[in-house]
Amino acid sequence: MNSNQYSIEVLVGGRPVREFSKNMDGEYRTFIEGREGSEYQIRIRNGSHKKLLAIAAVDSINVVTGDVSDGYKGRGYIIQPYDSVTIKGYRESDNTVGAFKFTNKHSSYASEKGFEKNSGIIAVNLIEEKEQPVKIIEQPYVTVTTNPWPWRPTIWGTHNGGIDRISGRSGVFWIFWI
Repeated sequence: MNSNQYSIEVLVGGRPVREFSKNMDGEYRTFIEGREGSEYQIRIRNGSHKKLLAIAAVDSINVVTGDVSDGYKGRGYIIQPYDSVTIKGYRESDNTVGAFKFTNKHSSYASEKGFEKNSGIIAVNLIEEKEQPVKIIEQPYVTVTTNPWPWRPTIWGTHNGGIDRISGRSGVFWIFWI
């Protein structure tokens, strides 16, 4: 399945298999030919600028947790923007996976777990990252003024017994008036 931003491919021997589409009850479905005994993988590509959550189920079994799933809910893989993930099989632990293999309905992994309802179906639900609202932080304006005549010192203060500050290129001087 391909769209402008995402693609889902079934790979056999590292190569995508040929896909066939058919309109069934007003909905297009994609079919592939699976030869018994062949191992396969699922590659999901994210061509968008958003992160993507891919929840995958093969034969109604979630590929991450091993729980019964319809592919719409459960744990999945987070795919970074403009990246891809290849799912090599059912996750058994953090380091190992059980390979996907085309078999007949009665010897499938789902059949071993006692659930054959959607045998032969690879379901992948893609959920885009939710747009985060942009926070606009209003800060007070800071005005920086510079002396338009840097060769002339700037004088601040009063001349009636107070302290004046004079600044120029060479530093700051304090003048005491008596």
